[in-house]
Amino acid sequence: MRNRFLLGCLMVMVLGGLVLVEQRASAQGTMPTPAPQTEVRGDAQRSVNSTAPNAITSLPMSNPYCFQPDPTVNQCLLNVRYWQANDNGAGNVLAYVNFSLDGKLRYRSNAFFENFITYSYDMIPGGIKVTCGLPNEGGFGALYGKAYTADVKAYDTTNNWVLDDQLQVKCPAFNP
Repeated sequence: MRNRFLLGCLMVMVLGGLVLVEQRASAQGTMPTPAPQTEVRGDAQRSVNSTAPNAITSLPMSNPYCFQPDPTVNQCLLNVRYWQANDNGAGNVLAYVNFSLDGKLRYRSNAFFENFITYSYDMIPGGIKVTCGLPNEGGFGALYGKAYTADVKAYDTTNNWVLDDQLQVKCPAFNP
């Protein structure tokens, strides 16, 4: 009789434990991914990934420019004067920064036991070759040709982007 009683108590405890585990597991459903926080000022746009830890603290991009060295050729050079990504110094958080034009990766810089990555315009002498475009090709008037979106995106050590800074750069028109 005693063995049956102990066996019954053990069964009730196991079944109760399974019910509690099932309720706890179902309450921990997947959370939807929140949209990035974005601020826009003129042609500039800056985004923060709210799902990544707030460890990379700044990513300023300064003075993107596009110029046409030879007016007889439909080729411009695009560059950015300066950008720097900084983390908060709490460890190896900053991994790399990608620089892209219209979504195409053009430059990548990796951190190596540092809490910052710096880029200066002379790291790509002259700049990146792009097409200038015909007058008003980008819709900005006869003085301008194509426009490009310069994007600097900082990633942490888990390959999540944390900060994103975008600016639109207008190139001078090519007049054949």
